[in-house]
This record gives sequence, C-alpha cells and structure tokens, in this order.
Amino acid sequence: MKRAIKKQSSLYAFLEPFLEVGDEEAIAQARTEYWAKYKQNWKKQKRTDQKTLEISFTRQEWLVIKQAAGANNRSYTRFTKESALAYCQNRYLIPNQLAYNKIQEALTMVYNKLKDIEEDKLLSTQTSYQLLQTFLLMQSKIDTALASPKTVEEVITEAIQSNPEYKSKISKLILNIS
Repeated sequence: MKRAIKKQSSLYAFLEPFLEVGDEEAIAQARTEYWAKYKQNWKKQKRTDQKTLEISFTRQEWLVIKQAAGANNRSYTRFTKESALAYCQNRYLIPNQLAYNKIQEALTMVYNKLKDIEEDKLLSTQTSYQLLQTFLLMQSKIDTALASPKTVEEVITEAIQSNPEYKSKISKLILNIS
C-alpha cells in the first residue's frame, strides 16, 4: 500500500501538473525524475558539508589497521578517522570508549551521592566539603589517566624527580637493552 502524498510537500508540487492530467505512466516517470534530482541535490549538499578522503593501503597495512581497530572496539574506518584526528590534535585515542563512559557514569553517580549526603547534612559541613574535594581530585586524576595517560618519558622523568637514585638504575637498564 502506497502512502498518500502530502499536498504541501515538494514532491506534490513537482507532480501536480502530472496529477491533473492523470496519466499513470507520466506520473511514475515524473516521480522517478523528481527523486533523481532530489538525490543529486542531496549529494551535492553533502559534498559541500562533508569532505571525503580516499586512501589505499597495502594488504599488510590494512591488516595492521584492522587488528588495531578491533583492539580498540571500532570499525577500521572509524578507527582510521579517529586516530588520524587524535594524532593531529595531540590527543590520546581512548581504546574502549564504552568502558570509559561507564566509568565516567559511575563517578558521576558517586559524586551525586556525596552531594546528597552533604545536602542531607549526614556529615559535618567540613567533613562533607573535604570528602567532596578529595573525590573531585580523585575523579580528575582518573579522568586524566584514562583519557590522556602519561608517556614513558613523563613517567621516567617523574620517577627520577621523586627518587634521584633511579637515574643511574634507568641508565643501566637502557644500556643493557641497547
């Protein structure tokens, strides 16, 4: 069963002269012509709004990308796009966005519960304030660790700064590796 055409639609406006004549074949041909023009205009508008990029990979390169995409729970096209943008913007590509979102949701729920405890005055004002501040600091550290982890260089630098004797141990380790 075909749907009736709404009289205020652009399709109806296009078909109106053919509908008055009543020739089914002419109406079908006009409808096909309308949709061809409609799709052409839609594609033209999409090309102005969104740019496409076509790249090719060797079979070996494609397998590497496909494997990395699977490890990151993404299709290989989505992985390629997101990793290219992350690289250009000096961002870290979060490997498992779903797990990251669940962690953020859990942290938000804990924060809301702490706010409820504060509002219900179940703890002293000072204790509630300290608890919220500690939680916010912890949430910030978790978010940083998940969304933009430290590089090896940053970890080594911090380790040496916190314990200068690590410098000689790390130097020996690097010499043994090379």
